[in-house]
Amino acid sequence: ILGFSGWSLFGATANVANQQGTNVVLNMFTNVTVNAAMGIANQVNSAVYSFVSNFQTAFNPQLVKSYATGEEEEFDRLIIRSAKFSFILMWFIVLPLIINLEFVLQIWLKDVPPFSIGFVKLILIHSLIESINGPLWMAVQAAGNIKKYQIIVSCLIFANLPFSIIALSLGANPYWILFIRIILECLITIFRLIYLKVTQRFSANFFIKDVILPLLILMLLSYVSTYLISSNFYGVGFFFISCTVSVIVNILFAFFVGFNSSERKEIFAFFRRVDNE
Repeated sequence: ILGFSGWSLFGATANVANQQGTNVVLNMFTNVTVNAAMGIANQVNSAVYSFVSNFQTAFNPQLVKSYATGEEEEFDRLIIRSAKFSFILMWFIVLPLIINLEFVLQIWLKDVPPFSIGFVKLILIHSLIESINGPLWMAVQAAGNIKKYQIIVSCLIFANLPFSIIALSLGANPYWILFIRIILECLITIFRLIYLKVTQRFSANFFIKDVILPLLILMLLSYVSTYLISSNFYGVGFFFISCTVSVIVNILFAFFVGFNSSERKEIFAFFRRVDNE
């Protein structure tokens, strides 16, 4: 128990150091206005990601239980379903927000600091990747042996700071702090899939085929469709139309692209049960 909690604390420390260190790095190479823009981005991200965090919390006990009882198929199914539903839930919120971000920030702040829009978009993209990673992280935690895992993942998380310092010292745009964070999060995703494949015989290839690729297609199709359909409107009209359209296209593409045939059957069965009750 002490070993598990100790290595978990090590990972949590790396996360905190990365988040707080980002502000220090920005202060070193930019100014207070840029740091304020990052603060706004973090506020928006915290509000959006809280929905996904609460959703994933409900899945965690089931993941641990299925692993402890040796139900490998159920364990794999829960990882895939949780990752897929987490991303889709977050994308329902992120899509209309990204399309209307300038309008929303102007209403909220009136005077929008430079870099705010770019920071918010990039940090939301990072959180979308992180939403897929949540179930993978919990699957690793379920096994209990996390020493090697935490060392590698924590080093990748903390690497954002030295890479950001190097990039900014060479004259890079402040956006590169989040570009680097996104790249490292992608590397962490790859490592987690490989780690689960080696230690728990999890099918990483199936995860890529059934989760990552359909979600990328879903994201592209829904974004393009929402923007094109709403492009003839302006101002408040664009905001309300784009929000409405985003909900409709997300439901359609999530059902026909994001979910596979067995998941669609389960959704139909669920609504039939609700209707009968």
